[in-house]
Amino acid sequence: MTTTTGLVDTSTIPQLLCLITDGRLDPSTRITHRFRITDTLQGYDTFADAATSDALKVVLTGNTVTSRRSEETAAAMESNGGLPRRLVHG
Repeated sequence: MTTTTGLVDTSTIPQLLCLITDGRLDPSTRITHRFRITDTLQGYDTFADAATSDALKVVLTGNTVTSRRSEETAAAMESNGGLPRRLVHG
């Protein structure tokens, strides 16, 4: 199998998600480096220097944090039939 890479854009994301959910693509085989969310800058540096670090896919992991803003976003989408609407914060 030949793997080619490039930037992921919005037109390819649905196709990639289908391949993953159908079990035809295992994204974990592309992960070469993992960092905690607190080490984000190190992760970016590693990916930016991929020629030296051999980074293919860098994954950041950490705890999910529920913020007031994300709760507001979820409520706004629910009240709008699941469609996002602009939230204005002052």
